[in-house]
Amino acid sequence: MGMGGPFGEQDPNNPYGGPPSPPGFWISFLRVMQGVVNFFGRISILIDQNTQAFHMFMSALLQLFDRTGLLYGELARFVLRLLGIKTKPRKVNQPGPNGLPGPQNPHGNQNYIEGPKAAPSGAWDNVWGENGSS
Repeated sequence: MGMGGPFGEQDPNNPYGGPPSPPGFWISFLRVMQGVVNFFGRISILIDQNTQAFHMFMSALLQLFDRTGLLYGELARFVLRLLGIKTKPRKVNQPGPNGLPGPQNPHGNQNYIEGPKAAPSGAWDNVWGENGSS
């Protein structure tokens, strides 16, 4: 064997000297810990982003229910059911003429808009009660 040693032939004229010594225990340990922290940091970012996406989806769904007017009714029925109070079953929409819902009766027998009421008898004499003067 020649003068090379364990790292092969070394140039005696190399101004940088021989190859660097292998890193010590603490340097190796810190590099391993950096990899572990980096890995779990990426996992936590994925979990955070998925949680945020789920929150946005649920918020949009609740806003949609709120817009359609179903949210508070369903929430009230759910809470009442948890409390053990039985609620009335929903009415099934009755069909209109010829079995089809139409503009004259879109929701069966449920009329949301009341028709005009008859004028009170006696015109406007007793609108505020018996006294009339305040």
